[in-house]
Amino acid sequence: MHERSKIQLIGHSHIDAVWLWDKEETKRVCKDTFEKILDILDKRDDFYFAQSSAQFYEWMEEEAPELFERIRQHVENGKWEIVGGMWVESDCNLPSGESLVRQLLYGKRYFKRRFGVEVRVGWLPDSFGFCWTLPQILKKSGIDYFLTSKLNWETTLKFPYSLFWWKAPDGSQILSCETPGGYNNTDASSVYWQFVSWKNEDIPAILLPYGKGDHGGGITEDMIDDVLKDRNRSIEVFFKPSLDYFTGVEKEYGGHLPIHDDELYLKTHRGTYTTQGKAKWNNRKAEVLMDIAERFSILAYPFGFSYPADEMNMAWKKLLFDQFHDALAGSSIKKVYEDESEDYNFIFKTSNSAISQALRVIASNVNTTGDGRSILIFNPLSWMRTDVVRIPLESIGIRYFKVLSGDGESVPYQYVSEDGKEYVLFVAKDIPSLGYKEYRIIETPESNVFHTSLRVSSTILESDLFRVEISQDTGILTQIYDKVAHKEILAERGGNIFHIYQDETPDESAWNIWLGRLEELNAPESVRVVETGPVRISIEITYRYKQSERKDSVFKVTVSLYEGFPRIDFDLHIDWNAKHRFSKVGFDLNGKAEFITYEIPYGSIARRRPDSNEADPGERVKWEVSAQKWIDYPLGDDYGVGLLNDSKYGFDVKDSLIRMSLVRSADYPNPRLMGLEDVRPSLTDQGVHRVKYALCPHRGDWRSAEIPKRGFEFNYPLFAEVVEGVQTGRLPKERSFLSVEGEGVLIGAIKKAEDNDGVVIRLYETNGRDVSARLTFKMPLKAAWETNLMENKIGDIPIESRKTIPVKMGKYEIKTLLIFPDLEHHL
Repeated sequence: MHERSKIQLIGHSHIDAVWLWDKEETKRVCKDTFEKILDILDKRDDFYFAQSSAQFYEWMEEEAPELFERIRQHVENGKWEIVGGMWVESDCNLPSGESLVRQLLYGKRYFKRRFGVEVRVGWLPDSFGFCWTLPQILKKSGIDYFLTSKLNWETTLKFPYSLFWWKAPDGSQILSCETPGGYNNTDASSVYWQFVSWKNEDIPAILLPYGKGDHGGGITEDMIDDVLKDRNRSIEVFFKPSLDYFTGVEKEYGGHLPIHDDELYLKTHRGTYTTQGKAKWNNRKAEVLMDIAERFSILAYPFGFSYPADEMNMAWKKLLFDQFHDALAGSSIKKVYEDESEDYNFIFKTSNSAISQALRVIASNVNTTGDGRSILIFNPLSWMRTDVVRIPLESIGIRYFKVLSGDGESVPYQYVSEDGKEYVLFVAKDIPSLGYKEYRIIETPESNVFHTSLRVSSTILESDLFRVEISQDTGILTQIYDKVAHKEILAERGGNIFHIYQDETPDESAWNIWLGRLEELNAPESVRVVETGPVRISIEITYRYKQSERKDSVFKVTVSLYEGFPRIDFDLHIDWNAKHRFSKVGFDLNGKAEFITYEIPYGSIARRRPDSNEADPGERVKWEVSAQKWIDYPLGDDYGVGLLNDSKYGFDVKDSLIRMSLVRSADYPNPRLMGLEDVRPSLTDQGVHRVKYALCPHRGDWRSAEIPKRGFEFNYPLFAEVVEGVQTGRLPKERSFLSVEGEGVLIGAIKKAEDNDGVVIRLYETNGRDVSARLTFKMPLKAAWETNLMENKIGDIPIESRKTIPVKMGKYEIKTLLIFPDLEHHL
């Protein structure tokens, strides 16, 4: 061994925010563990400790203030190192890009405010894989280094490095460490074993966390004495802060480290993309509603709306906590998800209240003079869009009426029943970016008759854009024909095929997938027409899945086409009662792609089809992968198919068959795994689930078809505000408050600034190309800055004509702007 070899340890107790216990137990674990650590720090000068997760510190501040003060003192003297910078140690595949930003924004601001510390070491030892865009998010949040221990959990193709530069698609790089062993190291033998296993053999200095974790515990003095014994004079063993290690390694070896330009894919815990489908549905809905609430609250602020900052911050903290890796991934006990439901109820109540109040304030300032009643259609997205709008019939107040567009054209509509209520459905055209457009309701003496291109028979749905044929015998789609492009989309096996696998993994079924015998649902109980237009036509297919000694599971899916709308929609209700089964839905597409593109947080990734002859071993193991709102499969050079979803995260592709994972019935983790209370195992995800997904066939590739926008549109609905009475408001009947020019540039968030009266606008580039963008505001601006993700100023941005900001975006770049509106002249 090298005579200057060093083993640098940092005391640590990885504490799962929830797992085999609930958060009330975690509070107790934190208090007990931290008291032990502080007692040691009080006595010893040769020991240093690191702890992540702002939530844990806030709990101590609120419930154990004397302990919190002791922590603060040791942070000040450098013996207690704050790492991670996140609110909790989050999952890093399933949360949105903005959620990952908020983990760091809320976490780092808390640490700066309470301890005066700028956290620089990212600390996620136990999260289940890491999206490719994470280095940019970390770097632009002031995190320069990153540590994990999870990649050594691989059963095949061990990760090749212990130290490496991890590179994001925009070019950001972060110095990263993958420890050779786990994060629970409790004796000298485990430390020396990891020294021998260190993969960067030319670097004779290694970093290891040392201490007992998961359920806390930390370190005893005996453990410290054991590891510091002079067992080998050629190796120096000592405790120091992890930041010291990283800065030293960067200075001495940084120019020679390997570069990993890809996601950090975990080859074991693939089941976490699907387990606990209800938690994942809640997460997606909460992320979307919180984003919309912030956007509309900002738009309404100049008109007297009181931005609900305290309520929104509380809701964000609850959402961020529930994105802890064992919670959102689905690998916690049942009590955790029962507690989560209360969090999500608060989030939904807070965000929906903010949305409705903000829209009401804006609407009260719009000129609604004219015949009949005014309905304002609001668009929360940053481009003009045409989409379906749904309005409760009771809010209109009359049964027979005309819907008129702004130019007086009569708009087809239909009555639909959903969720036990009756609605009016129509397609609203050209709704302005981050703005609204007026439609009018004119009462008529009788119902209206509309003639559109929609046609439906017992097995065929047809519009002016598509022809969809469904087998009466199997319920499977046998044809999707693009009438404009003259293109058949489906191959021989058809589409909307439901697969159910046997799936049994002893003790680890919440995390891992072991797929066995396959069954295909191809004997429907019914195939029937349920809607006949003129706005939407639909056929409903019902299947029943039988399993011995279990209540039957029922799959009921409605396939729909809309008038003039280039999408095929699927609304799936599952009453799931299976045991140790895994369900997927698939489409066999008419072409074989080499690379499929998947949305990831604030970006996308092209993954090679794992069964391709060109796939290397690392690509072949990616047989189940994560994605967010969309994936896109190319059918040749000039055509493709996007698969959109509203709540799912697991996908696979084999040959020309793309599949989305729906729901699985794994065992809840058993607390006996940690030697805790003996609880009888039970099954996850039993009961009713609703999943919406859609096919978006398109000419050109995913970039030219703007599939990232289609994914947003599928998740972010248009909103309707019915205005009572007539008012001569200051605002016109149609307005965009903010528009964005720049191909591939999207807005990821609009929010109130944390430290001033400015407005934060988060942009990101989706196409992987440098682009010049322009933001045009309806109100004049006093100033504009570029900031990092922590809202710290980088520089001034020029303002053209007081209302336009030019912005240069690099490929896949996330860029944050801070603008200061001139509220005195906002109209």
